[in-house]
Amino acid sequence: HDWGAYVALRVDPASGAVSVLRDCSGRIPAYWARGTSFDVISSRLEPLADHVEDWEIDWEYLAHLLFDESQPGMRTGFARVREILPGEEITFHAGKFSHRIVWTPAPFYGDPIAEGRQARQIFRNAAEAAVEFWSSRYPSVALDLSGGLDSSIMLGLLRQARLSPEIVCINAVVGHAESDERSFAQDAAALHGAKLVELSLD
Repeated sequence: HDWGAYVALRVDPASGAVSVLRDCSGRIPAYWARGTSFDVISSRLEPLADHVEDWEIDWEYLAHLLFDESQPGMRTGFARVREILPGEEITFHAGKFSHRIVWTPAPFYGDPIAEGRQARQIFRNAAEAAVEFWSSRYPSVALDLSGGLDSSIMLGLLRQARLSPEIVCINAVVGHAESDERSFAQDAAALHGAKLVELSLD
């Protein structure tokens, strides 16, 4: 099981099946096209052009999109190219494919957390576990430390991880006073003993 920037690749040694799971956040696209002799998955459409022979326009989809663009799906506007949905897994085996949704937010909507303190603890545990795992894979990390709440929390989580990597914080200095949060970034870096580099956007 190997995670890339936005997908996980899993190979079953026994059957030879290969599965691709898209990151459930959906922040980076994942396009899939069936080529002449193999399948291609890419975060951009351009690399698919070398492997797809006929680029047919999906006119029905384009008409639907013009009518209601708030309903995205697996269709892309090209008949032979589709998008892997966030949380969807595509499995290739013996020349065939199957797909299933591995992660969906629906169960969480149906099972709300009634008590605030429990919700905070669940959220904290999830954040700590994610940063603990992620930071254990890299000996050094460059953190965009804006001085705001989110990046300051991330710095604290990185620093408390058992295998805390070397951390270099980068603060982008803007030219107008109302958005200059250097002092907050400096305080956060000093609190956690992290190196801070200030870069001027001018």
